[in-house]
This record gives sequence, C-alpha cells and structure tokens, in this order.
Amino acid sequence: MNRDWWHEPLHYWSQALGFHYRIRHISTGSELGPFAVGTWWQQGDQWCIALDTDHFACLSGLVDDTRLRDALSWTLLQAAGQTEKQNKDLWAAKVCERCGQWGQQSVPDLVHLLSNPDGLRAAWQGQTATSLVGARLEGRLVWLHWSWRESSGEELATADEPLRTVVEAYQPHTWLGPVDTSAGIRSALLWWPPVIDLMDLQQQLSELLGVVEEDAMVFAQASAGQSAEDVSDWPQALLTTVLAWHQRSWLDSSPRVWCWGQRPVLQLFQALPTSVWQSFLDGALQDSQTDCGDWPEEWRITLHGILAANLNVSEAARLLYLHRNTLLNRIERIRERTGYDIRRFEDAAVLWLVSAITRQMEIETGRTAVAHQ
Repeated sequence: MNRDWWHEPLHYWSQALGFHYRIRHISTGSELGPFAVGTWWQQGDQWCIALDTDHFACLSGLVDDTRLRDALSWTLLQAAGQTEKQNKDLWAAKVCERCGQWGQQSVPDLVHLLSNPDGLRAAWQGQTATSLVGARLEGRLVWLHWSWRESSGEELATADEPLRTVVEAYQPHTWLGPVDTSAGIRSALLWWPPVIDLMDLQQQLSELLGVVEEDAMVFAQASAGQSAEDVSDWPQALLTTVLAWHQRSWLDSSPRVWCWGQRPVLQLFQALPTSVWQSFLDGALQDSQTDCGDWPEEWRITLHGILAANLNVSEAARLLYLHRNTLLNRIERIRERTGYDIRRFEDAAVLWLVSAITRQMEIETGRTAVAHQ
C-alpha cells in the first residue's frame, strides 16, 4: 500500500483540531503491535494511532475525547480502504497488461522465460507486493476468451460488463480485468480460489462457462495455469496460464477448458525450438510422397479416429461411422503415400506429431506476421 496515504487525512484533522503529529516506525522486536488500522493507545501525554503493521502516528495536543478519536479512526479506515482498492485495481491492470503482452509472444520465447527464474522476475517487474492484492495469495489465474455469434454466424466481440456481472455472481471477487489480444477476441483474467485438484478445477470452470453461455449468451473458453501459494509464485502462475492457452492448439479439437499440467507431454513439445520441429518434419517426411499441408481432410480424420480407438480398426470404424473395409482402404492409401501404417503405434504417433507440428508452425508464422505489422 502507498506509504503516504495517511498524510492527507492527518493533515486536515490536525488543522481542524489544532494538534501536532509525528509518524513513527514500529521497530523489529518492539512490544508494540501489530495493531489494526485505527487502533488507539496512550504513551505518556500523547495519543497514538496505528496506521499499518509497521507505522503509527503520535498526536500531541489532541483533546481527550473518545468521539473525536473514533471519528479520526473511521476517517483513516476509509482512506486506507480506498487506497488499498486503488492499488489492487492498479495491480490487476498491470497483470492483465502483462498477460496480453505474453499472449502475443512466441511460445518458444515464453518457454525459455519459464525456465529462466531471473528473467521471469525481471519481466514481471516487481508486480508482487502483497498489499496490492490483499488476501489473493493462493489460487490460480484463469484466462477467459469469449465471443458471440449473429444469426449469420459471424463472430463478434461483446462488452465486458455483462460478462463480468455473470462471472462475479457465480464466483465473487474473481474478475481482475480485460486483456487485449491481437486476434480481437475479447478476453479477461480471473483469479480463481484454491481447488482440490485439476478435476475439481475443470468442473468449476465448465460450470462457469455453462452459466456464461446461458446468462450472458456468449461462447467462452478458459485456460488455467499452475497454482500459486504465495507472491513468489505469481509470475509462474500467469506465464503457465498463457502457455496453457497455447497448448490447446496442439489438440485435435479445441477444448473449452484446458489446465496447465493436464497433459504434461505438451510442455515438452512447447519447449522445442522451431528448428527442432523443422528437423523432425524433414526426417519424418523424407520418403513421403505428400507433404502434411497437402493431406486430404479424410486422412486427418482417419488418423484421429484410429488414435481415439487406441489403434483398434473396428472401433475406429464405429467412431467414424465408416464400414470397416472403407477404413482399411483409407489406411492403405495413407501407407502408400507416406510410408506409415497407422495401425502401428509408432507410425501413428509420427504422423500425429507431423500434423500437430505443421499446425503449430503455421500458427507461429501467423503470430510473427501480426507482431511485425
């Protein structure tokens, strides 16, 4: 909290009542305190009032009147509360700004930052003062994205306030503020209270998105980072929230809720530089007659169906609503053109990685192009 917040109310009260005051610091090991703001005690002929856990004011010449002391206590409490709210709002705005900035950086740069504690602290720029967030010490950051559709199907951004009202009604005191994104889709950052485990978090966020869709009439998606137990964890909490949002693009279908740590192997994929991705693609496709970008859509559907069925062809045919022989014909065409038989785990895994990495490289290329505009 701003250490100067008490000077203005004390100045005006001293002018009105004719007393003098001096600010004192409560030294380590002192028998004084800690006191709540507005607590009074007497030292000799002076009255003292607590300003925070470390400071108090000594008043000389103050009339010994309980009503005056109560009124001054109330004024200081109001000033302290207003200052704390302003500082909380300032902290929240800075964290939301940092979220937007990290959201537009390349994933490899973010992963490198996550593995560099000193660099991460420097990038955070000291936004960790406990007094700025009050009780918000434990929990997770949640990045919410939303849009709604016209009857024509066009996606449009919707205002923040109606959505904030719905979110705060479902989980009070969680809304931190809006986050600017390069894509133009509306987004906001939430501070979510501690949960039992990831399953509990996913359930709560899924319920929230259902309420948002029903009451605010918007389609929303959410990502959540690792949990924070104290102020030193907040930079990692925000960075992993951003990385969790990017992890969704590695998946065959974009989930509405995705949490950091839900699929740890994606953290490994994100850590690889694009040069390694390209090297893998070159090696994996050296004998293929078809680049991944030229695959027919039915090949991707077939691959995803086989993986979803744990390589069981009959089960995959059922999931894809295909005759078994039709599916076998597709599998054979893929083998002929790429050299990989997706009924084998290793071959199916290679083609899944080829598909996922190709998609990631296209996303990174688009993100880089936007950043240079």
